[in-house]
Amino acid sequence: KFRRAMTLNGDTPQPKLLEEACPVCGRPLQQRTGRYGEFVGCSGYPECKYIKKDAAAAAKPTGEKCPQCGEGELVERTGRYGPFVACSRYPECKYRANMGKDGKAKEGPKLLDEPCPICGKPMVERRGRYGLFKSCSDYPACPGPKGVKKVEA
Repeated sequence: KFRRAMTLNGDTPQPKLLEEACPVCGRPLQQRTGRYGEFVGCSGYPECKYIKKDAAAAAKPTGEKCPQCGEGELVERTGRYGPFVACSRYPECKYRANMGKDGKAKEGPKLLDEPCPICGKPMVERRGRYGLFKSCSDYPACPGPKGVKKVEA
């Protein structure tokens, strides 16, 4: 039903074969239309489920250092809730911050000098829906101290 609605006369769009071979099974790749737009996948589907990653969806470097680990670089990505910046060392460093409507990164979690009383990793200051609060930088692996609610602004 969806594919028929994609064309003017109600015919289903036919996949276009490409000259490139599938790296998994060796069959030719084809450009197909799915419910989220066009993509390149293996012509041997459903036996081979290879899908070529889109080069346009790759992370764009911002040129800034990660404020949490200091080693990685912040990269611009797009997720299910819109654009955000994250550390290039993910999953070792889990720093991320949402992008504002102006296209600039909002302030993400800020590293504090005090260690977590449970695991010893540094505490961070985060912004939640009720304002600023402290939590462990290793959350959710470490739940952090209970009773630490708001940070004085």
